[in-house]
Amino acid sequence: MPQKPCRYAVFRHQRSRLFLGVGPDLSYKRLQYRLFLPQPVARMPVLSIQSSVVQGHVGNSAAVLPLQALGQEVWALNTVVLSNHPGRGAF
Repeated sequence: MPQKPCRYAVFRHQRSRLFLGVGPDLSYKRLQYRLFLPQPVARMPVLSIQSSVVQGHVGNSAAVLPLQALGQEVWALNTVVLSNHPGRGAF
């Protein structure tokens, strides 16, 4: 007796191998994407709690730019704002 076409993926064992039955409205490529590729995850904003400097790139001044370049939303919370890197002396 022939099986009715299904609308969703059906897993069945046949000759000790795993076969994938594909319904009429699911193409193999679409099904492969849905089953085997990592699914996109909703991104949460990043809270960056660090010191920041006005002159140079240390702390939040250095952390925010690369994260934003990757498309991440960044909330920068500065614990203290310094004029320059403390190890470099006056500017």
